[in-house]
Amino acid sequence: MLSLFKKLSFSLISLVVFLGLVEITLIMLGISPAFQNRFFLLNRNYDYPEVFRRDVDLFWTLRGPQTVASEFFAKGEYRINSRGMRGAEISGESEATRIAVVGNSCSFGWQISEQQTFLSGLVKQLNDGRTSNGAAEFVGINGGIPGYTSYQGRHFFARDIAALKPSFTLIMFGWNDQWAAAGNISDAEQQLPPGLIVALHNTVNRLRLYRMVRSAILSASESDLSDMLVKEGMKPRVSLSEFRDNLLAIVRKAREIGSVPILMTSPIPGLETYYPPHRYSPMHTNHANYNLTTRRLAFDESIEIVDLAAEFDARTDLFDDAEFDPIHFNAAGHALAANLIAKRIKLLLSSGK
Repeated sequence: MLSLFKKLSFSLISLVVFLGLVEITLIMLGISPAFQNRFFLLNRNYDYPEVFRRDVDLFWTLRGPQTVASEFFAKGEYRINSRGMRGAEISGESEATRIAVVGNSCSFGWQISEQQTFLSGLVKQLNDGRTSNGAAEFVGINGGIPGYTSYQGRHFFARDIAALKPSFTLIMFGWNDQWAAAGNISDAEQQLPPGLIVALHNTVNRLRLYRMVRSAILSASESDLSDMLVKEGMKPRVSLSEFRDNLLAIVRKAREIGSVPILMTSPIPGLETYYPPHRYSPMHTNHANYNLTTRRLAFDESIEIVDLAAEFDARTDLFDDAEFDPIHFNAAGHALAANLIAKRIKLLLSSGK
C-alpha cells in the first residue's frame, strides 16, 4: 500500500514538473496562446485573461487594478481600476458631480488614449472655469466594457455602477447586441457554470498551456467568421425587443437613484462617404434598426437623447479604416461626441434638471 502511494506521489510530482517545464518553455518562446478571431465580441474575451476575468452575472469583466498592454488591444496601454472600469480609482464618497457611461468598446475608447475618450473630453469641458471659482468638480465613471451588450450593461449598471450614484448616466449600445449569438444562444439564455468553476477557470486560464489546448479545440470546432454575422434564422445576441427592454431598465434604475439618463445612438460609417458607390450593407440596415429603437424609446418615455449617429453622418473624418473596423470611431469622433454631450448637459444644468 505504501509502495503504491509512493508511486502515485512520484507520478503526480513528475506530471506537475513536466507541465511546469512546458509552461516555462512556452513563456520563454513567446508563443501566443490567444485564439485569433476578429469577432472577439462573440464570447472570445475569455481568451485574454490578462485583460478579462469570467463573471457569473456579466459573463466577463475587466481585470483590475492594473495598467495593461495586450494583444487584445493591438496597441497602447490601458489603466483599469479596482472596480474593473477604465480610468482612475473611484472613491466611495465624493462631493463631485459624477457622470457615468454604460456601454461597449466605443465608450471604453478602443485604441484611444484615456485622455482622448469622449468621457474625458466631456469632463474637461464641464470642469473648465469651475474649479477656479470653487464650484463642484465633475468626474467621469467609464463603464464601457469591450464586447458588452445592453443585456450585460443593464446588469452591470444595477450591480456595480448605480451604487456610485452618478448624477448623469450616458447609455450607448447597439453593436454587440446586433451580432449573431454564439451557438444561437442569446445573451439572456446564456448560462455560466457555478461560481466555484468560474473562479477555478479564472485561475488556470492564466496558464499558457491550458490556453493553447483550448485555442486548438476552438480553432477546430468554431464556425467560419462569415457565419458569425446575423443571417436569416440566426438569433442576435440581443433582439430588438430585448434591446428596448434593457435600455429602459437602465433608464428606470438611473431615475430611481436620482440620476438623469441620456440615451445615445451608436455611430456607424456612412455608406455614402466611407464605402464604394451603390454598396448594399445588411450590417448598416441592422444597425439602423437598433438606433431607431433607441430614438423611439427616447420619444415614448421622454428620455434625453444625443443622436450621435445622425451627427456623425455629416462628417467624413471620424473613422480611420471603415472597411476593417466600422465600429470604433477615432479621436476626432470622440472629440465631436464630447462636444455634443457637453452641450446637452450644460442645457440640462441651466434648466435646473
